[in-house]
Amino acid sequence: MLPDRMAARSFAANAENREPNTPLAEKTKILQETPPKVALLPEGQGRSAPALKELCAAHRFLVISVPSCPQCDELAAFLGRRGVPSSVFVKLDKGGPDYADQKAELQAHAGEKFSFPQVFANGAYLGGFQEVMEKAKVGAFDRLWEEHYDVEPSTVRGWIESHPMVIFSGTSCPQCEVLHSLLEQRGLPVGDITIKWDKATPQYLSLKVQMIEILNRVQFSFPQVFIRGEHQGDFHAVLEKLEAGHLDHHFEELFGVKPPAAAGAAAEPNLEAAIGFDEDF
Repeated sequence: MLPDRMAARSFAANAENREPNTPLAEKTKILQETPPKVALLPEGQGRSAPALKELCAAHRFLVISVPSCPQCDELAAFLGRRGVPSSVFVKLDKGGPDYADQKAELQAHAGEKFSFPQVFANGAYLGGFQEVMEKAKVGAFDRLWEEHYDVEPSTVRGWIESHPMVIFSGTSCPQCEVLHSLLEQRGLPVGDITIKWDKATPQYLSLKVQMIEILNRVQFSFPQVFIRGEHQGDFHAVLEKLEAGHLDHHFEELFGVKPPAAAGAAAEPNLEAAIGFDEDF
């Protein structure tokens, strides 16, 4: 881990400790914990493949897959782009003598009927393709991959680069609501371009560290706005650009939204409501 990232994480962690503790669901909580110590089970008589518990003990992040599996290939491509090594994959042989036992082991977690891939992290069952992809896309595994595979977290950067415009908002953020209202009045699809971060999720700390590095600051407040990959600023900076018309050409080119007919046509923002803005740190 790079020194600046360590410093950013330390600062964010200290700030996180100042927030009230929020109980987390067991399945997501396990991602931040040390994997359970699992004793290696002796192989069954005539069995050549390791048992599922052995595989979980040997892999912090484990993907059970099979040959000729489009979803397995899609997950492999996604993880490869993120820098996760292919060694996290264990491919089962459906025609092998151990497959019946392996299938039964997976059924104990996934149910009688399941599809591949099936994924485990720190010994805990995470689910199949859809559930794991949803978690991965919001950064749920960034910290785990960084700590155990030296993968630089890129969820926030990916959002910025894949969206023509993106607004990062927090929960209970009055100034976020003011900005959303102003942009809705301009005709922008605010719901489609807003990504709200929930402090109760386990990935929140990692996302904050990523934002700190992108902004090259020690702290930030919500909202943060990016257009065409470029940082436009926080609430006050974006408000000034809106009032000066500096973002009009972006809105017209990206969303077909025409500039206001006359200066001052947009409703005045309720700045008093935003005074108690949500400082992230």
